[in-house]
Amino acid sequence: MKAYLYFGAIILFLFCIAGLRPKQASIDPESGLTIAQGWKRVDAYCTGCHTAQMITRHRATRDEWLTVVRRMQTIGKWTLHPSTEAEIVDYLSINYPTK
Repeated sequence: MKAYLYFGAIILFLFCIAGLRPKQASIDPESGLTIAQGWKRVDAYCTGCHTAQMITRHRATRDEWLTVVRRMQTIGKWTLHPSTEAEIVDYLSINYPTK
């Protein structure tokens, strides 16, 4: 009887652990960017000037990503709408944060 209880407890434990694992992110096969809210805007606005690999290799806090995005706007002499800028910075800070 005790063996069944131990076995049941182990199975329950394994199911709990399986539910706690983070989901594996989907990657866009063309750009290499993580598919998540905002990735299409990042692909559209950022990869026109450089490869997505430059983005995926970089890690930064939200404030650092905001600085990078604003610097790119200054260099490129263009301006993003504030909501577009926020969506891009949110995407970058969530998917490519500091480690």
